[in-house]
Amino acid sequence: MTRREAKNLFRNIEESNADPEDKLMAIQEVLDMETHNSITKQEILSALRWVVEEYL
Repeated sequence: MTRREAKNLFRNIEESNADPEDKLMAIQEVLDMETHNSITKQEILSALRWVVEEYL
């Protein structure tokens, strides 16, 4: 998965029909980015909400 694909999946994580494993890979890719200037707070909260709903 490219960084661009990961960011796109991360940005639309709740609406995406992607496999949960791919979503986790996208989250990991975003976490490993040097800066997060292109990611909004709402997108981060959405990804966190998805993790909580999916795994807790």
